[in-house]
Amino acid sequence: MSDSPVLYSLTLQRPSSISASVGGQFIEGTKAQQIVLARGSWLELLRPDLDSGKLVLVHRVNVMATVRSLATFKIAAAGHNYLLMTTDSGRLSVLTYNSKENQFVALKNEPFGKSGIRRTIPGELLACDPKGRAAMVGAIEKGKLVYVLNRSEDGTLSVSSPLENTAINSICYDLVGLDVGYENPTFAALEGSYAEGSQPAAKRLVLYELDLGLNHIVRKWTMPLEFSAGLLIALPGGIDGPSGVLVCFDGFIQYFHPGQDSVLLKLPHVPDNDTNYIVSSVTHKLNGSFFVLLQDRSGTLFKLSFVLPDDEFTARWGGRKALAKMELQQFGACPPSSFLSIFKAGFLFCAVDSGNHLLYQFNTLGEDDDVPIYSSESEETKTYEPLQLENITVVDELPSLNATSSSAVLNVRKDETPQIYAVSGTGEYSFFNAVQYGIEVSELISSPLPAQPLAVFTTKTQYSDEYDKYIVLSFANETLVLSIGDEVTEVSDSGLVKNVSTLAVQQVGLSSLVQVHANGLVHISKDSNVTEWKPPSQSTILMCAANNTQVILALSTAEIVYFESDTEGMLIEYSRRQKMPSPVTALGIAPVQKGRLRGFFAAVGCSDETVRLLSLAPGSTLETLSVQGISAPVSSVAISEINTEFSVHIGLDNGMYIVTSFDSVSGDLGDARSRFLGPYKVTIDRTWTSETNLQVVALCTKAWVHTSSTSGADLVPISYARLISAAPFSSADCPKGTVAVTDSSLVILQVDSKRENIHQRHIQLSKTPRKFITNSLTAYFYTLCTTKNQTSIEVVDAVKTDSVLSRTHIDGVMGLSICNCRFQSRSKEYLVLSTAKVVNLKPGTPVLYTDPCISIYEYSGSPFGTGLELVHSTSIPSVAHALVGYKGLLLAGTGDSVVLFDIGKKQLLRRGACVIKNSKDIRALAVTKDRIVVGDIKRSVTFVMVEKEVIDSIEEFKLLPFADEPIARSITSLTLLDYDTVAVGDRSGNLAILRCPKSVSNLSKDVIISKEQVANGCPYKLELLCHFYVGDIPIGLHRASFTTGGFEAIIWVGINGTIGGFIPIMSSQDAKFLQKLEQEMRSSKLSFKNLAGRDHLTYRGYYAPPKKAIDGDLCEEFRRLSKELQLQVSEALEREPHEIERKLIEYRTRSVF
Repeated sequence: MSDSPVLYSLTLQRPSSISASVGGQFIEGTKAQQIVLARGSWLELLRPDLDSGKLVLVHRVNVMATVRSLATFKIAAAGHNYLLMTTDSGRLSVLTYNSKENQFVALKNEPFGKSGIRRTIPGELLACDPKGRAAMVGAIEKGKLVYVLNRSEDGTLSVSSPLENTAINSICYDLVGLDVGYENPTFAALEGSYAEGSQPAAKRLVLYELDLGLNHIVRKWTMPLEFSAGLLIALPGGIDGPSGVLVCFDGFIQYFHPGQDSVLLKLPHVPDNDTNYIVSSVTHKLNGSFFVLLQDRSGTLFKLSFVLPDDEFTARWGGRKALAKMELQQFGACPPSSFLSIFKAGFLFCAVDSGNHLLYQFNTLGEDDDVPIYSSESEETKTYEPLQLENITVVDELPSLNATSSSAVLNVRKDETPQIYAVSGTGEYSFFNAVQYGIEVSELISSPLPAQPLAVFTTKTQYSDEYDKYIVLSFANETLVLSIGDEVTEVSDSGLVKNVSTLAVQQVGLSSLVQVHANGLVHISKDSNVTEWKPPSQSTILMCAANNTQVILALSTAEIVYFESDTEGMLIEYSRRQKMPSPVTALGIAPVQKGRLRGFFAAVGCSDETVRLLSLAPGSTLETLSVQGISAPVSSVAISEINTEFSVHIGLDNGMYIVTSFDSVSGDLGDARSRFLGPYKVTIDRTWTSETNLQVVALCTKAWVHTSSTSGADLVPISYARLISAAPFSSADCPKGTVAVTDSSLVILQVDSKRENIHQRHIQLSKTPRKFITNSLTAYFYTLCTTKNQTSIEVVDAVKTDSVLSRTHIDGVMGLSICNCRFQSRSKEYLVLSTAKVVNLKPGTPVLYTDPCISIYEYSGSPFGTGLELVHSTSIPSVAHALVGYKGLLLAGTGDSVVLFDIGKKQLLRRGACVIKNSKDIRALAVTKDRIVVGDIKRSVTFVMVEKEVIDSIEEFKLLPFADEPIARSITSLTLLDYDTVAVGDRSGNLAILRCPKSVSNLSKDVIISKEQVANGCPYKLELLCHFYVGDIPIGLHRASFTTGGFEAIIWVGINGTIGGFIPIMSSQDAKFLQKLEQEMRSSKLSFKNLAGRDHLTYRGYYAPPKKAIDGDLCEEFRRLSKELQLQVSEALEREPHEIERKLIEYRTRSVF
């Protein structure tokens, strides 16, 4: 890196964890329901697709603030739901979705406290009155605020000044709004009181009533509760239900309502547990009734029904319903979830804690008499066995890396670019994840071929056909025609010539078929009449491009021949042939626009390394409109139309891919973008994706789809093997698919481009993963999985089998860290494991360890590497959370010390050690040459010098700490950038770059020893070069490039599943441009900036001001602006909008995706 680096920060994958979720009718004018998810600082609006059963993203926005809570309300006479949001901006935001502009709009931003997340500042708890008249915002401690929501005469929403209710020494655990009809709005709070210096010993249920007449909030009712109470569930009122609130305890649930006896129902539990409790719930209204879906800690779903008294009719119309009893029965199972949401269309969404978020479809409502019913009339606590019920079925998944504990960027598959590997989850819901950039595809059919075809085509026989009729495979000397039906079979009556190599097949006119080969053009009419056109003598056809009404040929004489279909479907040759200045190497034609008779452009690639754009319009047919010079021979060209914008796609022999836009009227070429795809020549075909139009696909070492997305990359690879040729495919079973040829097979694929451009594969683990390693002996991953005093090392093959090959169990201890170490004295690699016994593992109390030790294991088993054999174990004074190999030795961070070990016959031999002053717990180590970088959970980073000494023929090492950071940063991860520079991530969500000054780095051992230690650590201090708040806790920092031939970037992985990259800006001119763009985007009046009322600079400088880091996420919002706003920003930068857009794509694809 340069002496003064500037980093360009980009989010490659947004957080996976869902911090808040609400459902409602957010799109005005529709009766369908949607769901809003909060992921860190991102809001996502999704809807279920009734046809496919998938969740479809409607809108996504970064609010530049950490979302704390969400709620929804609907005002009387309003046609849609409003969204209430609290963030760390200290404001209550009222949002609505504008479907015309496809964006959220902030109607109100009411300040209620300081920014940040504090226990005494409201915002953690949020509840709305079901009638949309009021909202209560609660803090964890002390304060609650109530806002009156109303609608003014002109239809705008109004929010009153807050009414405050403060309770000293009081903690609020949960908050809900009760359904009391049109009586005064009432809120239920689960609270606990505490004395100074002590924990709450009891809890209470408190009802707060907002008197709309007197405009004040009062405590209406209080009920003491057991301390195990943890969750409140509001029940429907009025004609729908009994109103009131359910309180979930450890082992039972209880219904409360003022003026009515409570109803208690004991929860059944599995035989292995003594009790049970509820972790999430959702209430769903039906016609005249309702039910509550509960989920217990094991993931079992229960349906809670409510029985009304016999005088239901009188209670319904004469007053409030009363509750007679509650009945509970098993409904299904899903992984434990933070939030549950039910759609009226018959879907259930589960925001899963660990693993992919799931969308279920209801098959039945669980009205099965064979399932046991647990009633509130029974006082006996019963057990249950989980049943395999079919009330719900999984129809979709949202990938998640939530609770990531370790990561690595490796290229174990030997691809062009590395992959990201991570372990995540807890308990039985733990996973080893392989993350790869690319669109996920489904392989529908794969059939081996006797030889490798040159190309594959698909075609209809009539223009009105809904699906394709034939698949045509072109070989070197023959053509194979396959019919598409219930089965794909070879046919001989298609009329196509089979003893030639086909250049193109195209359906033209209403019912004709055209086949082009080197020696002619074959036209097959509807009644099977065959007309053949042959090229002039001593010439052949080299290239062909066609659409439904036009065919254009390139002859070996460098002539262009043009045909156009008449009303009868016959091809008529244009009277003049266009002579090219050099032989033609590629040919493309524009698609026919809807309502048009022809495409108006053709692209011709010539051997003189040029691409010419020709006109096909009447009056200027085959005239050259513009010429583009290329730096290499052209292998393929195509013309596409995306959002009324035309582009020429150019593939070169040297692996470069170029996209050049051009004016649809004049044909003048405009902005050109290029990207290196690989060492092979680039072939351009077309394919179906989830979009409604055909998309261009560039084939090289991978297949790359050119999408119309406004994300940072328009060219996205397909996560599949190399394709030689591809064509769009449509059948009754697969309306939008792709047929392609690989090295030895014919495959039919379905490409889903509506999802994220990152593909994830999961392998189930048995316990909570902590870390994983690899070695140079095998391609396996060794994952350390633990529970309390139980450890297993699980061998994962993520390359061939995607499965766990073996498990080595170690009972009685808890694994803390793992590494692979090659000991020089043995010239052999070993697996090193750090363990200890856990004495105390209770929430809220420090973890206590005893008997810490380091164990050495030898790789063994069949196949080799799947087994582990214990060599010996060595006791150590403190637990070792960090292990790494260093120059044939083992380096361990034990408590506040760094120790070097060598392997002995019966135990590890100590070769050197030092104490890091003021250190508490070393969590990260990095090594280079004669230097060790130590990361501590409290004391930030310390640089340690290593000096080798030989005493009595035994090598000993002196470790000398000489420089550290003056700030007490909680280090979670680090990686060395060069000899003096280290990148670190801390527990507050910051990423920083620290450097040892050259004047200090060059000091000798004697000078360092003579320098006295200072009170707060080492005698010398590190310099802070860069600082940036990323919004997630980085648990892994890596150096890698995901672009072939690209620059190395800093890749970080967050605990919530976020993946980000910091790209070094090499040029000071580029750095100034990006800084000015960031400043303009920060100062512009952009809608997404006002959603939370949070200043961007304040957000990115959460703990310290950003330093030499540019927010690429903010800069890339430029591509999503309207054309008017783009012009405003570009004028301030004195650039054209397309120049800025090209620069943004260039910076992203320089190192990442």
